[in-house]
Amino acid sequence: MSKSRSNIIYPRDLIKQGCEWNSIRFFLIYGHYRKKLNFTWARYKKACEKLQQFQSMVKNLGSIEITSKKASQKTKKLVAKLKTDFESNMNNDLYVKHAFDALFSTVSKLVTLREKGKFNAEDARQTIANLKKIDQVLQVIF
Repeated sequence: MSKSRSNIIYPRDLIKQGCEWNSIRFFLIYGHYRKKLNFTWARYKKACEKLQQFQSMVKNLGSIEITSKKASQKTKKLVAKLKTDFESNMNNDLYVKHAFDALFSTVSKLVTLREKGKFNAEDARQTIANLKKIDQVLQVIF
């Protein structure tokens, strides 16, 4: 985008077209701050879909009826991994894309474990608590 070419799209223009603020924020931060960001509707749509899929998984983990009472060690490790992976990627020159992708991968694995009945109420509570702490930085999940 370039002002001289008159092809600038401002966030207020995106909001007028029905885009949500958290999707715009996610598109802008999902990458590395040193790399040039080219806006295309296809890239924007892809980022929005990724965020919506992640939000859906998180909502699913937080609002499920828990049937398992037994704690799984694998689940406990994955829940703890949410915070450590996020912090290590953010400490690596603010690489938000890798940090978010690590969260996405771990939450996907937790959803799979939940479907297998290896996810209890304490795991759900701790997962949501960790993600809320992480979202204090990202501000796009909840």
